[in-house]
Amino acid sequence: MRAQLAISLQYLFDEFKDQVRLDPKKSEMVITRLKQGKVQPGVYARYYDLVFALTNEESRKVTKLANEIFELISEPVEFKIIPYAKKELGDDFERFPRLLFAEFSLDNPMSTPKATLHKQHREKLEQALNVIQLVDNAIYQEIKALLSCVVVSVHNSQLSTANAFGGVSSFMTWGATFINAGAYRTEHQAVEFFVHEITHCMLFGHSCQDALVLNSIDESYRSPLRSQLRPVDGIYHATLVCARIALFMQKWMKFGTDNSEHTQWLEARYESNKDSFLDGLSVLNEHAKLSKQGALFLSQAKAALI
Repeated sequence: MRAQLAISLQYLFDEFKDQVRLDPKKSEMVITRLKQGKVQPGVYARYYDLVFALTNEESRKVTKLANEIFELISEPVEFKIIPYAKKELGDDFERFPRLLFAEFSLDNPMSTPKATLHKQHREKLEQALNVIQLVDNAIYQEIKALLSCVVVSVHNSQLSTANAFGGVSSFMTWGATFINAGAYRTEHQAVEFFVHEITHCMLFGHSCQDALVLNSIDESYRSPLRSQLRPVDGIYHATLVCARIALFMQKWMKFGTDNSEHTQWLEARYESNKDSFLDGLSVLNEHAKLSKQGALFLSQAKAALI
């Protein structure tokens, strides 16, 4: 993902240097830093705004964004769990939701959580990471490799619950994932949140150069995780998410527990996600046109669950 961003930014810096007006040394530093390791999610978000600004010929905005990318890219990246708040996010407080939810709504479904709620939820998320490391270290390593930031929000009370979200990740805010504290209330649910969202991130990463799904975006069918019709790419993501959650719950059950309520929850989540996987699989078998890599991921999930 970083390599692709470096290639695209290099093109923009060269092709539109009169509009970007970024010192060549700074441009070179941006590209070099991208090749070295993780960068802040805001770098990716500003890249998309930079493309929009160039398209709309907003010269002042173009220069401002280019300089912000240079300034932000040099900041160290450490894994953190932060509230959705202006103090922590700055301009990204507005930018992130605008990019994340543009497909579904012009309204921002996220709101800032109270400090006490954020603290409680941060602790649950930290405990969830400990569970994931114990149960499935491969998924834990994916989280450490791909995520640099978890942003905790609550539902925007000015909107109806129909606009609510549970969790969301996007290639446009690469490295960050977002959680609605009201949708994942317990430590067990926080574990599921991480498995769910890191699967999306993994699939985004594998599709940044070559698509996993070859269907047209205009083709829509029913999806195992949403009531409305979805493009095949969305159905593919949902189906693989359900498979990974079911497989994780299966592994978690093998550790055993003295808590019968916990055991019942694990069994229920395993069965529910396995059923949803099979539902999605039937839709994909009928309608999906998959790349070789896309077909491989699906066949691996099928072999593990059936």
